[in-house]
Amino acid sequence: MFISADTRTGTKYCLPRIPIMVMNMKILRTIRSMIKHEARKFFDNRMERNKKRLRASGNSKKL
Repeated sequence: MFISADTRTGTKYCLPRIPIMVMNMKILRTIRSMIKHEARKFFDNRMERNKKRLRASGNSKKL
């Protein structure tokens, strides 16, 4: 059963592997750039918030 399923997938994905790989690379690249952009925005917002909080509570830096 296991071997037959393995051979089936092997024969199925033998031919269209390269285009799928190319598509996956493109998709991954776009997703990665999107994630980078979102992460940068998120971290920028976080840094701004932390700066404001530190400025607001300047005395608590000693603690």
